[in-house]
Amino acid sequence: IAIAGDLTSAGGITLTPTTDTFLSNGTGLVVGHTGQETVSAGDGATDMVPEVQVLGTAGADSSILVAAFSNTATIAAAPTIHLVKGGHASIGSHAVVTDDEVLGALIFGGDDGTDLESIGAWIKAEVDGSPGTGDLPTRIVMGTSADGAEVPATRLTIDSAGLVAVEGTFSIGGVAVLAQATSGAVGAVELAIASEVNTGTDTTRAITPDAFAGSSAAIRYVVLSVGDPST
Repeated sequence: IAIAGDLTSAGGITLTPTTDTFLSNGTGLVVGHTGQETVSAGDGATDMVPEVQVLGTAGADSSILVAAFSNTATIAAAPTIHLVKGGHASIGSHAVVTDDEVLGALIFGGDDGTDLESIGAWIKAEVDGSPGTGDLPTRIVMGTSADGAEVPATRLTIDSAGLVAVEGTFSIGGVAVLAQATSGAVGAVELAIASEVNTGTDTTRAITPDAFAGSSAAIRYVVLSVGDPST
């Protein structure tokens, strides 16, 4: 059945096709409204109108459920969402993706009073090396937008080797810690306690773990009892 124009029904519409159902490229599927909303293409400014939209005024009518009912315990029977990036410009054709290419992203945005294009946070997967057949090194990048910004900055990265990098200051047990490379040292990290527990002072104290002998990357674990900054 080919429908060239609008299909309107006062009641429900049940489709029971015996084969796949297709929507032509350039047309969309909108649930819950008569028009589409515009967001940004990941940069807070460039317009993008997603072709599949679920629009509502409450949690239930703006949510998507993907459920699997099976007694198989593996991922093969679990509900999944696949974000896949091809390196070829034609659908169905294949070309390898390249280093630093974004494979997919979860983007969290909000209305800034003008439009829906401001981005508050994202989680991205990026190629982290040279991919090939059966080989796809990837890093996960998490970012948040600072006050006054509409595009996230990187806050945490997990690279293809499993190494975790935290940008700027993070908190351990309520104590703010600034992590940065130590000048002139290979593999060493400087941890600066930005505020002292039990004193309320802003005195900064630096702790520099030394590298293990013969290793260019390992550092010693240092256990601190943070109290009086004079000790």
